[in-house]
Amino acid sequence: MLPGLLSKRALFPDRFQYSAPEAHGLHGEDVELWAAGGPRLRGLLFRGGKRGVVVFCPGNSGNASSHFEYIRLVRESGRSVLLFDYRGFGRSEGEADLRTIVQDVEAAAEYAAYHTGEPVVLFGLSLGGPAAMACASLPQVQGIVAEGVADVKWMLRGLLEEGSFGPVRCRRIVQPGGACVDRCPSRLVKLRLPGPVAAAVSSLAAACYPFAAKSLRAVARRAGDTPVLLVHGVEDAVFPFEAALELHDALKGPKRIWLIPGVGHAQEPILAARAEYAAQLESFLAGVFEGGLSPPPPARVLEIHLQGAASPGVSARLGVDLPDNSTNGRALLSVTGGGVLAQALLGRQGELSVDLPGPIERLVTLELASPGTDPRAERYERGGYKATFRAMSSAVNKRDIPALHEAVARQLDLERDPDFDSVAALYALRAALEALRGARRGRVEWRAAREALERFLALWQSCPALPPADVCESPAHWAREELDASAGKTD
Repeated sequence: MLPGLLSKRALFPDRFQYSAPEAHGLHGEDVELWAAGGPRLRGLLFRGGKRGVVVFCPGNSGNASSHFEYIRLVRESGRSVLLFDYRGFGRSEGEADLRTIVQDVEAAAEYAAYHTGEPVVLFGLSLGGPAAMACASLPQVQGIVAEGVADVKWMLRGLLEEGSFGPVRCRRIVQPGGACVDRCPSRLVKLRLPGPVAAAVSSLAAACYPFAAKSLRAVARRAGDTPVLLVHGVEDAVFPFEAALELHDALKGPKRIWLIPGVGHAQEPILAARAEYAAQLESFLAGVFEGGLSPPPPARVLEIHLQGAASPGVSARLGVDLPDNSTNGRALLSVTGGGVLAQALLGRQGELSVDLPGPIERLVTLELASPGTDPRAERYERGGYKATFRAMSSAVNKRDIPALHEAVARQLDLERDPDFDSVAALYALRAALEALRGARRGRVEWRAAREALERFLALWQSCPALPPADVCESPAHWAREELDASAGKTD
């Protein structure tokens, strides 16, 4: 009974059709596969001409049809891709259950390898990241890509001790360019427990949590020598980037980590850094499937000294040794120490001068792979979309429905952009769902619920790639029916 209750609280499946692959220039074949226990899982197989197949493991909300931008990203590498729904999500049968997520990933990996005859890389987003890591030891799997990972015990301890998911060990961030900002994790609850009590309670609660990939250290052991690419937004206010660093430390095989400056949780990396994301994926997949996966360029400590006899801090000058055949000639350097993360984009002769309140704890690098600028990323930043996305994400995490309504209204004031509006519409849908629940329970006025539905429809209908209201499985169809049903209801 407890696993079922936890699954209902922790998972957010639905069966809407958010989009069709053809609207994104994709052409796949419908497939069916059977997971352990018998439920039929459904997905789409997109065949490519290059060696290898990528199995995409979606995140916790929505379903496979809300992740086509990631599929398009992988398809640009020329690889085959299998996109599937976990049981209870989207078009798959069964009930959503934390206990079966990893089993479903295993079934998808086995299906992809058997029906394509190719080796597999698992690509997991958020919830799908640890689930993919847990399947790294399968004989078909030759590599893992994981974006936005989290560890259940660390999450719970942070929540109980500080009110936000943990671990948060870096309190300040020195961004590329030198600006220093304070870290502001989302405060999700008001409860605070003393550290030792929070540690004990989180350990006990994590032991009862029925997700096979709940421990990042455990999935790192399973990974063995499998190559892994970790992707995490530095400004992820939901799942702190420290989890990716902890997992990176625990991995024994070839590994890369991309801590994306100025970017939050999924799906923001694909909006704010798409060109670099595509290049990093292509580089990693080519290295895994075709051989020759190169290690990250080594960091150089040019100078380091203590700040003073009474201080544990250090001052350092750091650089990166880029290989002679580097196509881009730039690398991202990230260093942590004394509760600070400092990052810099460096060329062969570039240096990062940094003052840390404590000794250097981690020093990681990543060679940049994209050769030019990213107009879409610049538009996302300068057009006001980033600010509204952050506001919507924060409001959803805090269950602050009035703030979510306000952020959706601000999105509607921006210039229409189908790429950004389609993702914003998912937040607007969440606002409409919550508003309707509140109206039915007498906590929200029916007028406000209708306004939320209308805002969602305005965003949804501005995107030609999204299914219109005359498609029965479309969220727009549901919203239109709810608007008609609520027309005669007064507060």
